[in-house]
Amino acid sequence: MYLFFAIILILFITFMVICYFCYAYAFRKDHKRQSSEYEVPRSPYREQALKNINALLEEPFEWVEITSKDKLKLKAHYYHFKDGAPVAIMMHGYRSNYCRDGNGGFKIAKEYGLNILMPDQRAHGKSEGQAITFGIKERYDCLEWVNYITNRFGKDTKIVLIGLSMGAATVMMASDIVPTQNVKGIIADCGFSSPKEILMKVSGEMKIPPRLAYFMLKIGALVYGGFNPDEASPVKSLAKTSLPVLFIHGEADTFVPCTMSHKCHEACVSPKEIFIVSKATHGMSYYLDTEGYTKTAIAFLDKILK
Repeated sequence: MYLFFAIILILFITFMVICYFCYAYAFRKDHKRQSSEYEVPRSPYREQALKNINALLEEPFEWVEITSKDKLKLKAHYYHFKDGAPVAIMMHGYRSNYCRDGNGGFKIAKEYGLNILMPDQRAHGKSEGQAITFGIKERYDCLEWVNYITNRFGKDTKIVLIGLSMGAATVMMASDIVPTQNVKGIIADCGFSSPKEILMKVSGEMKIPPRLAYFMLKIGALVYGGFNPDEASPVKSLAKTSLPVLFIHGEADTFVPCTMSHKCHEACVSPKEIFIVSKATHGMSYYLDTEGYTKTAIAFLDKILK
């Protein structure tokens, strides 16, 4: 009998250790695995991307801070160009940063005449937090940034939410909780349809049975990260939102498949548009078709802000 319970205990401990390593690999903060500002894929557009990154890094900004729902100190770069202008809140992606992911959107927003807030998402950059939660807790961080803007600049301040990759998933997952009297619309570039789907997709590519991998990832997230990756998803939130949404995706994206934006677009019950860039890989739609991307984004901003 004692041997039986000892075996069960050993198996349980082994399982929980495996779940911890799954959690640590997928969710735990790790600055060594976070991309630097200049970590841009080699492509014909690399030089222009680096030029835009350098231009953004030279812009004067103000460090601002909020306290999250779960008491973390979160930081953001704030760029003020014009009193009374609408504000773009721009959310970066997984293990990335504001500058690498947001330089194209920053250029469009600045030239359009928006003030810009670029947060370091939780467990990234100068923001606190030990777990990246794929939008589950980040959506509430997004809400707190909206509250920060309205408290600072007034309740009549217009806001647009912009995100790339996990940042796009974050703003889509915030679409049914942010105040619509302030937030006027969302631009979501190459976002995934749910934490579960992207985690299973990546697990399969790593030759790990997706369902088994996701089960262990979910246990790890619940036990060690304090969140449930099934709690919310872009698809679920978009089925309840009233905010206009512009979906953007590269047709050649192999990391977050373009089909995920189509799925989000289909689920969305509010006014919606979708802009697909042929041959663009993950996060590269702006550079592959700068003119078309800019024209589409500006037309969308005209609709929601004027």
